[in-house]
Amino acid sequence: MVKKQKCEFCDETKYEKDYYAGQVSKRLANGGWTGLDIGKDYKGFYLQALGDGEGDKVYIKYCPFCGRKL
Repeated sequence: MVKKQKCEFCDETKYEKDYYAGQVSKRLANGGWTGLDIGKDYKGFYLQALGDGEGDKVYIKYCPFCGRKL
């Protein structure tokens, strides 16, 4: 029997635990004035581009790293 490995970016149990601590996202890439996060909220998983306090969320159906359906 092959044990299924969990993706460090889309493992839902990590986000559930972090949600109650007030942290629901992880930083994927950091730039000068911008950043890219993956997170989870009440609507589902999202990618968020952040810059100068502004941010846009795109809700995703598949993990961009492991390809699992979210």
